[in-house]
Amino acid sequence: MKKLGNWLIIIGVFFLSIDIAIQMGNAYPEMVKTQLLGELFQNNVINNFIGNKPSIDIFNDLIGLVFIFIGSALLVKRSRIFIAAILLAPVTSVLYVIILRLPYYFQARELYVIVAGCNFLLVFLIILIEYIVMNGFIKMTNCVENRWHSNEMQIGFMVVMINKGLLIGIRFFFGYNILYIVYSIVMFAAAVFFANRLLKTLEYEPEVNL
Repeated sequence: MKKLGNWLIIIGVFFLSIDIAIQMGNAYPEMVKTQLLGELFQNNVINNFIGNKPSIDIFNDLIGLVFIFIGSALLVKRSRIFIAAILLAPVTSVLYVIILRLPYYFQARELYVIVAGCNFLLVFLIILIEYIVMNGFIKMTNCVENRWHSNEMQIGFMVVMINKGLLIGIRFFFGYNILYIVYSIVMFAAAVFFANRLLKTLEYEPEVNL
């Protein structure tokens, strides 16, 4: 069960690191602009966050969160840190669905402010969940032989985290342009490195299980 938990979390991290969105479902209502917010802000939210229809990630973040939730549940006996991931994954999943439904229920100023805030909050929660599971793995594999690989794993995670932050900013200001694609490739490469170093740390038995 331990190996299954490890692999589920690794697969979940990969799902969260790939962003290939397609629009599907019923079209959103017409976007009504307001003078209470800047024109640029409204245009960025409408064009880059909302779109014409709900935007579904082919490698769905919800699937990644489910994998992380199940993997964390399987590993919680090895480290209590995974409890936080178990609690946050459902909250993040609900927020993901709520964002897709917001344009059907809000308009103008309320819609744009809530959509922008929720998108940035979603990225923050995903980064937090990944940080939690990484620390869980560090606790699980705490031994002298793993210190170097653990440091490398943390470097890989930091690159992933930084790129996630950059990507949400790039998406807000420029949409899915070439710069977004480049940083997405860098983030995926960092996720591969992170997973590789994680698997390396799992080769050694820890001194203690915390």
